[in-house]
Amino acid sequence: MILETSEHTQTNELVFSATDKSASLANVLHNHINATYVDSADFSKVDEAELDTWIATAARLGLDYQVVHDELTSNLGLVPEAAQQRIAETMRRYFPGYAGNAELVKFHPYVVPEPKVFDESQTLDLGDRIGIVQAQMILPRIVVIDNFLDRAECEALMREAQPRLQRSGVVEAGTGNSMVTDYRTSEGMFFDYEENPVVSTIERRIERAFHWPMACMETMQVLRYRPGEEYKPHQDFFDPADLGTPRQTKLAGNRVATVVLYLNEPVRGGGTTFPDAGGLTVQAKQGRAVFFSYCVPSADRRTLHAARPVLEGEKWVAVKWFRRGGVRRIKGRLLSLSALPAI
Repeated sequence: MILETSEHTQTNELVFSATDKSASLANVLHNHINATYVDSADFSKVDEAELDTWIATAARLGLDYQVVHDELTSNLGLVPEAAQQRIAETMRRYFPGYAGNAELVKFHPYVVPEPKVFDESQTLDLGDRIGIVQAQMILPRIVVIDNFLDRAECEALMREAQPRLQRSGVVEAGTGNSMVTDYRTSEGMFFDYEENPVVSTIERRIERAFHWPMACMETMQVLRYRPGEEYKPHQDFFDPADLGTPRQTKLAGNRVATVVLYLNEPVRGGGTTFPDAGGLTVQAKQGRAVFFSYCVPSADRRTLHAARPVLEGEKWVAVKWFRRGGVRRIKGRLLSLSALPAI
């Protein structure tokens, strides 16, 4: 995609994705435009909000930039320059952290969740509070943010989760089923979307911070690690080479990012380490968030990570995984921006 030069953005060559599904997605989007905008060759008659949603959804799902550009020119009658400008403006509005970060785009050429921390500011506007950016790197893309949660929110999540904890599982590569293994020895549970006011507040804060709709996130998981418990090095995305991956990705696409929220501080141990990032270890601190993204499900994103064993005390975390697309129903309300198929 070509982004116009702006205060935070240089001109860069981008693509939404280079997948072999562009053609089938293009047909879906083509039909959507024809059904919505039939007899509306005059661009002034097109619903502006719906068009922006369509462009943003296409980007998030991974549709090739040229396909989107051609739809705007051939079906809506925009001149090429106007189509380019409209796409760029929509990208900056829907994905300001990503589209505005020229350095990030250089290494991560596919749209992903991203906080707006590309300037010199060390703070992040979370809506109802201010996060403090403690550290970040481009490859792997990791951002450490303090003050993401307050003490009361952390304690409420631990209190509500404790009676529902069960042994954590992992996804078995060959089948896509969940299985218990010594590779991951924590206990965990899942809150439903907006299950209670605290969960809802945190979900909305995550949505605002990383510019990704809650409809494209998994439900919040809370985990407890007691002394000796750990999660050995692993990737959060589903490996395309695994036979069980289609079962995990057919409805919502693959994972593209993770945010881990620390709910307490163990006495010793329990950090989150990234072996392919020079051995970086993020120490657990109450209220801290560590965010990392992986625009493609590949080890070259360097997001291999591990929950180091707790040596003394307990460690509690909450986790949210972001998906490429998909539909999520939240308390009966369809919150997805689109029912288009996910990559």
